[in-house]
Amino acid sequence: MVVSRDRVLRRFWVSQMVSEMGDWIGLLGIAALLYENTNLALAASASLAALYLPYLFAPLLVGWASKIPPRTLLIGADLLRAGLILLLLLPGLPTWALLALVFLASVPTSVYEATRAAAVPEYAPDEETREDALVLFQSTQQAASMLGFLVGGAALALLGFGAAIGLNALSFLVSALLLLGVPRIAPLAEATDTARGLLRNGFRALAGRPMLRRAVLLSVVSASTIMAGEALVVVYATTLEHPGLAGPFAALMAFVAAALGLVLPRRRGSAELMQLSALTMIVGAVLAIAGFAMPASIVPGIVGYIGLGIVSAPGALTYVVAIREMAPATRAPVFAMVQVVLMGGQAVVAVLAGTLADGTSVSTSIALWQIPTIVVSVWVLAAALGAYLVRLAARARDRTETRPVPAVRRPAADPQRSTAPLPEPDASPGVREREKPGLPARS
Repeated sequence: MVVSRDRVLRRFWVSQMVSEMGDWIGLLGIAALLYENTNLALAASASLAALYLPYLFAPLLVGWASKIPPRTLLIGADLLRAGLILLLLLPGLPTWALLALVFLASVPTSVYEATRAAAVPEYAPDEETREDALVLFQSTQQAASMLGFLVGGAALALLGFGAAIGLNALSFLVSALLLLGVPRIAPLAEATDTARGLLRNGFRALAGRPMLRRAVLLSVVSASTIMAGEALVVVYATTLEHPGLAGPFAALMAFVAAALGLVLPRRRGSAELMQLSALTMIVGAVLAIAGFAMPASIVPGIVGYIGLGIVSAPGALTYVVAIREMAPATRAPVFAMVQVVLMGGQAVVAVLAGTLADGTSVSTSIALWQIPTIVVSVWVLAAALGAYLVRLAARARDRTETRPVPAVRRPAADPQRSTAPLPEPDASPGVREREKPGLPARS
């Protein structure tokens, strides 16, 4: 990719990789801590809800933060997150206090991610580099989660949840150091812009572009439903009496998503990318349902988490479509609003998946939550088919309206036929009779 030749984008990429690896390492550590304290799947999944609920406030926070230079904002958010995560290591904290700290640490994260998503395209020198960067950064999320789950699983097995949480805080500090080498750019919003005005512009962008709405809906639904597998990976591995498998299962899912996301074609029109995304997600969801429908064991778990990875892969394509459909000034507000729905949906699914798992089984809960992805993907394909049929009908109508009228062919003139004008008749029939030769005139 041409991204590797750009120094600034490389720094952003390494910063993202380190920071998001820390997120997933810490996620396993926090989930393991809560599950160990309560022995409830709901408690483990509630940690994800605490991580994602602060995104409800992201639109207002981003509207205010857009007036701060992006580099300054990103570095400050990294330092604040590191300090809050370290507080989780204080001994004797009750469960509610742990969840509150997780919630507070996620507040700057919601602003951080919307700002980075809006700022990275501004650093790209040309359109080709920009779209390569979008795909790479989206796939990096999956690769980072894969490595984070592997490191986090090893930390849980060898050192315990405290080491995993400490590594999470360290990742934020390293990310801040990397971003120090990124040049300053102007704030994404003007000083006179208000948070309400930025939100209004974001709503108008979503309301006025059907392709943008479909890309956002497909991304939100698929990311929310696979959250059942992520939220319950520790519990699923524990049911197999091998908690250390949580990291490999989650890493396998992330590896499949990252590798497939880089391989899927992206030099196509937005409509084609949406259709390809929907088809890929349907295949992945069906495979995940097949894996988790089998009795829980290592092989079905591998199949199921591979399916979840396939569902995640087209996120890079929908990301490209969304960026194409947005003006630079509306990116941060739109991403902030999308984060509200995305993280809110993931938080709700995490809690409901844990509740359903306590009532049925972990496998059943994960499998059932893949059905919404299939439904929305089929809807996207149906909408694409409908648009295609409308275009065909319009073309046929245009051909009919513009078809030339055939000229009427007149018969050729007979060369033997006289073209001299006929004599005009007299007004009185008596005069004509008198002029006939050989006939006497009547008296």
